[in-house]
Amino acid sequence: AVSVIHRLLDSLPLGPFPAEINRPEMDVRLRDVITGADGMPMAAGVLSLRQGTFPWHLDYDEIEYVIEGELHIATADQLVVGRPGDVIAVPRGTSITFGTPSWAKFLYVTYPADWQ
Repeated sequence: AVSVIHRLLDSLPLGPFPAEINRPEMDVRLRDVITGADGMPMAAGVLSLRQGTFPWHLDYDEIEYVIEGELHIATADQLVVGRPGDVIAVPRGTSITFGTPSWAKFLYVTYPADWQ
């Protein structure tokens, strides 16, 4: 069955990032919108961050759609800069840094949904 889940991105309250990144000045916030509890094999949510960077390792595949600001995703070999409307794909097993020179807000989609 197809289900429609309406959650407006502009009014969606974001909560604190659930993992310790030791960067309190960045004010990293997120909200999961679709999870495995919705019966889907993938998940989606919204994440925002303020100026700075933090390291992250992906044990899952992830796609980011930049909504606002400028999102920087760096690996050991490259830097990808996403601006509103850009889509960035990060494959499973990649070590990255998430960052922004000022502010970024993006929609993320992960596979599998319950990667934690």
